[in-house]
Amino acid sequence: MVRSFPGACMRGVIVPTTVDAEVADAQKKHEGMPFEITIEQMESERLFSFR
Repeated sequence: MVRSFPGACMRGVIVPTTVDAEVADAQKKHEGMPFEITIEQMESERLFSFR
């Protein structure tokens, strides 16, 4: 499990959803695109705020 804290910079890669085929098709053009977010606030099982 990755733990993060406010101000932490996290990186990831876009992967299309497997839940909704229509949304997955729209996301397909962005598949594999890297992104970076900065954690603003986290409250376990309740809130995940990022920029």
